[in-house]
Amino acid sequence: MLAQHTPSQTLMDQLAAHVNHGDHLCVVCADANDRLAAATQYIADGLARNEFVMYAADEEVADAIRGRLVALGVDVAGAERRGALKLPTAEHAYLRNGAFDADGMYAEFDQTISEALAAGFTGCRFAGEPNWAIRYPDLRTGLIEFESRLNGLFRHRKAAGLCVYDRTAWPASAIRDVLRTHPVAVVDDLVCTRNLYYERPDLIDTHVSAEHQVSWMLSQLRELRLQEARLQIALEAGRLGSWELDLATDTSVRSLQHDQIFGHDHLLPDWGYARFMEHVLPEDRERVDAALRAALQTGATWHFECRIRRHGDGAVRWIEAYGRPDSQRAPDGSILRLLGIVADITERKDMEEALRENDRRKDEFLATLSHELRNPLAPIQNALQFMRLQSRGDAKLQGMQDVIERQVRHLSRLVDDLLDVSRIATGRIVLQCERVELASVLASAVEASQPLIDAAGHRLAMSLPDMQVWLNGDPVRLAQVFLNLLNNAAKYTPAQGSIEVSARFDGREVVVR
Repeated sequence: MLAQHTPSQTLMDQLAAHVNHGDHLCVVCADANDRLAAATQYIADGLARNEFVMYAADEEVADAIRGRLVALGVDVAGAERRGALKLPTAEHAYLRNGAFDADGMYAEFDQTISEALAAGFTGCRFAGEPNWAIRYPDLRTGLIEFESRLNGLFRHRKAAGLCVYDRTAWPASAIRDVLRTHPVAVVDDLVCTRNLYYERPDLIDTHVSAEHQVSWMLSQLRELRLQEARLQIALEAGRLGSWELDLATDTSVRSLQHDQIFGHDHLLPDWGYARFMEHVLPEDRERVDAALRAALQTGATWHFECRIRRHGDGAVRWIEAYGRPDSQRAPDGSILRLLGIVADITERKDMEEALRENDRRKDEFLATLSHELRNPLAPIQNALQFMRLQSRGDAKLQGMQDVIERQVRHLSRLVDDLLDVSRIATGRIVLQCERVELASVLASAVEASQPLIDAAGHRLAMSLPDMQVWLNGDPVRLAQVFLNLLNNAAKYTPAQGSIEVSARFDGREVVVR
């Protein structure tokens, strides 16, 4: 009898997370414990989901699996009595009168699925160890072809399959061929959800022996799986969920973080585009769907932000997702699969909204402040004019009044600038356009900037066209533009410098420099 070992927890967790309807797994191992761990978890998960399970193996293996299932708390006898579990011998399940009929077996699997669904089961799980093909080499070709055909059956029916191959017992050429026929490979204690050699059998080096081919394939699958594990750590650190969407079957493989973003504590057995769109708020669905259609048409990245309603608490959350087409295409060039990530960006959206609200309040404050500051300026100006009338002939008071007038004028300009900023920020600035002569606008700007120019000892030279230049514009705003330029020139030109203002025609426009 095979020794009773505690199933590998790592492998059990992986199988529990990754086996869904449509999956077809190939277990390649040399350790009996790994083989039995995979079989036990596969069967237990199927029975827990109310699926019909059939595992064809030698009697010795079947007995060991029964013991492991009982240790997991599975009512094996009850499952067999109600027809949920069948453990026939491999030869009885596969062979008829010593021959293997691939077409007949395919029809039996198809019929079994129909009968199981009609009996109320949620799906089917088939598994087996076809060791009889080791004893009958001439039957291996038919077995490999049958394995390949099962991919289509499982994808379109509610079924999954797991096939166990002991690489110490099978010839290397057979192991190589079965690896090429299964979308998912289980190598020792690692579940490789993406079997590179199923997707790209051309990657296998045909110039080396089958033994070298298998050793290389298994090592690369292990390395790819470890890379995926490292990537998963990075995704979890960034709180990102990963996903792969099969467009033909509307099924997907996701990380646990993905489903948790949508409010699910555990990975759902079925998830596709339709299930995703159920979570998207109705007002965002058309935009998300349009982005997908555009990405599929052009082959570009599918990138979008949208709101979802989370399962369980019903909370509305913001997500951001990226999906990129897989390099493998259908014969007609259409995209078969999208690979992507998704993130919950609700906190970022809340921060962005808070910043916008702060900007809005700041703009309102500036607008209020500029208006409030303008109010006392008029009484001050009026009081100053009254003081001038009362103090005529007093040179000392006249000088103090000049200081006050200059500072009031300066403060008025600052308030006007502040008011302009608030108007621009709140989108309320209005241009009062009229027919205006360029020279008069420039003269106004120079007049306002002249004290600053003179204070720095600059020389100002102006060069204007001989003819009058008429513009359609706001004379006040144009003067402000030129005044700002002149003030900057006066401030940042070294003392005793030269400032030049020139204007010239450029077609129907005029350029001022």
